[in-house]
Amino acid sequence: MAENSGKPDIKPGDNKNTGGNRGGSKPNQNSEKNKELGVKSNKGGNRRRNNRRRGNKPRGKRSFTTDTVYVCPVCGQNVRDVLTAISFGPEKVPAHFDCVVKDLSGKEELKNKEKIVYLGKGEFGVVKFKGNNGGKFEIIRRITLENDKEGPIPWRKDISKQLKR
Repeated sequence: MAENSGKPDIKPGDNKNTGGNRGGSKPNQNSEKNKELGVKSNKGGNRRRNNRRRGNKPRGKRSFTTDTVYVCPVCGQNVRDVLTAISFGPEKVPAHFDCVVKDLSGKEELKNKEKIVYLGKGEFGVVKFKGNNGGKFEIIRRITLENDKEGPIPWRKDISKQLKR
């Protein structure tokens, strides 16, 4: 102990619980060798490497146009983005996702803190959120619009053929 200071004497080689070494009590021997050889640290190296792999490709909405023009049964406008369309109505024709949500919201009686959400695989649900932050929820009832048991949807088959080209 140092005289009159109340702190222990720490010599430059000591690494005993000083917080200088995160991994444990021994210093990283490779980092010491790298310092001697003049090798720079590769912290964040994966990030740089991944950016190089990606290149300068623009990241944005992918566009896809079909040979067939589909008309939304809810609003009557053309469905431009058929990749996000949902089969709707008795004819199972493609409809805008937002139009389907608005139509279901009008048909379903929603109580306090209930909302229509997409659950996946052509299925929507009425959910009730717990708390004010909207994180946890409980599914009250399910609304199935696209059913795998009915077989493949014809307009989706056409789109998949066009995507394969």
